[in-house]
Amino acid sequence: MIGLNKKMAWILSTAVFFVVLDRLLKACALKLGDKAELSIIGDWLTFNPAINKYIAFSLPLSGSVLITSIIAILFMVLIIAIKQYQSGHIYNAGLLSVIFLGAASNLYDRFKYQGVIDYFNLKYFSVFNLADSLIVVSVFLLIFLSIKKDFNKAQ
Repeated sequence: MIGLNKKMAWILSTAVFFVVLDRLLKACALKLGDKAELSIIGDWLTFNPAINKYIAFSLPLSGSVLITSIIAILFMVLIIAIKQYQSGHIYNAGLLSVIFLGAASNLYDRFKYQGVIDYFNLKYFSVFNLADSLIVVSVFLLIFLSIKKDFNKAQ
């Protein structure tokens, strides 16, 4: 069995912390209800709970097709993360694990509440949650690492 190295343990611990924080914020959102709006940064960023029954940016895709697709993608992400870890690509494995955990938090919402609990409202943009942020930041970091690797190979 492969042991967890310190970098991977740190990445996973950080990811778990933020997913737990996401779950706590979702619990607060449920308790406050969709009528509550709390200012975080003026009217630019507010805590404004909402349940999104669709996918990102409320694109109209929902139901069993969406849930089945998400589960299939989660399994692929998990398998790739394990292979990346076994190959020694710790940061890739860690970031894929963060994506997995964030998506799993949102998938739990879909099962329990028939939609994802969002709570951060960014003016002129969208309502999202911490799990969404974990996913997006991890994807951008994976892209950055890939570009950096290609750039270093080219030199």
